[in-house]
Amino acid sequence: MRSFKIMAHTIVLSGLALLWAGANVTAGDLDIKEPEKAETVTPRKPERARWSWNKPEADFTTTGDLAWKPEPHKFEAGSAARFIDFERRQR
Repeated sequence: MRSFKIMAHTIVLSGLALLWAGANVTAGDLDIKEPEKAETVTPRKPERARWSWNKPEADFTTTGDLAWKPEPHKFEAGSAARFIDFERRQR
């Protein structure tokens, strides 16, 4: 309970310090600088084909139902052979 009281006092004192510091700020300290150079920004184009969650996995039928259209599995061999040895329970 004592640590909570110390923490609460610390929070209150830090808040009062911030209020006091804010009262000493003059309008001259708040000058906003203009950008030196303005340039036109072009938005990036979405790469929908890059991410698997953007690919449709079903089509709508004429009755409004969903027809699942799975992609065939494509095996891609990596540089290391990995397997699970179920008899010895090792990976």
